[in-house]
Amino acid sequence: ATRLETENGKKDARIRELEGKEKSLAETNTQMSRQHYALTSKELNIAPEFVEFVVEKVSKSLGEGEDFKEALAGFMEKNPQYGTPGERGNIGEPVGRGNPTLKNPWAKETRNVAEQTRLFRENPAKARELAKQAGIKI
Repeated sequence: ATRLETENGKKDARIRELEGKEKSLAETNTQMSRQHYALTSKELNIAPEFVEFVVEKVSKSLGEGEDFKEALAGFMEKNPQYGTPGERGNIGEPVGRGNPTLKNPWAKETRNVAEQTRLFRENPAKARELAKQAGIKI
């Protein structure tokens, strides 16, 4: 009887372990499906480097019964800085302050730490893009 109780206990523990793994796999599958949708949606134009971040952020903010696709579209509408470079344009550039001859403050020949700081404070998306063009990760 004792051995049978021990075996039943082991069996119950294994069932709980497998149920936990099943739940984890289901959550992973959901996130991967959402990332696939975000990557392949022609309307959203999410930059590939931001897909995982954007999907996780939207997933965590979903309320009971909310549709992921609608929430994702709303998020991208409010946060165009996560779009593909062609869709971003001059995000965050103040009107009238555009400078077509802007030199890249991260480039070796035009390095300017003060300009880097100013640009990063005013427009982090543009700053990251310019740094990336100069081969620098920020």
